[in-house]
Amino acid sequence: MVLLKGINDNEIDSMMDFIRPYKGKVILQLIELMDIDPELTKYMIDSKAFEKNLAERASEIRVRHLHHRKKYIIDGVEIEFVRPMDNSEFCAYCSRLRVTADGKFKPCLLVNDNLVDVRDAKSPEEIEKLLKLAVSRRKPYCNSVSVLK
Repeated sequence: MVLLKGINDNEIDSMMDFIRPYKGKVILQLIELMDIDPELTKYMIDSKAFEKNLAERASEIRVRHLHHRKKYIIDGVEIEFVRPMDNSEFCAYCSRLRVTADGKFKPCLLVNDNLVDVRDAKSPEEIEKLLKLAVSRRKPYCNSVSVLK
């Protein structure tokens, strides 16, 4: 759920009620709106205050290994607050490699200059070689803001 101030930020408890029957099987991910368009800044929440509120309401706080993200347990519901921007831990703990719709390995979510084209690979060995190349192009601990510019 991408949080939008004044639009859906008052629906979090309803979403918690919605997923409560799926306890242990579903995590409510509350996603911070990315600050990439000045027109959208009016919809951005105060993320520090928001996370403080989650922490105050939580009966338990765990740390998820992937991306080193906190999970807040509130009334039996697991909630993750996803901060893709200005979050060095997002990159530092990432172990993912994506494949684009046009057949390229994408080592970093917010980077477009390190893609590896696999469309012409003819054998599993060639794909493996390209996979290793893509992994070598990862930009660990990158600053997401500078990457977007």
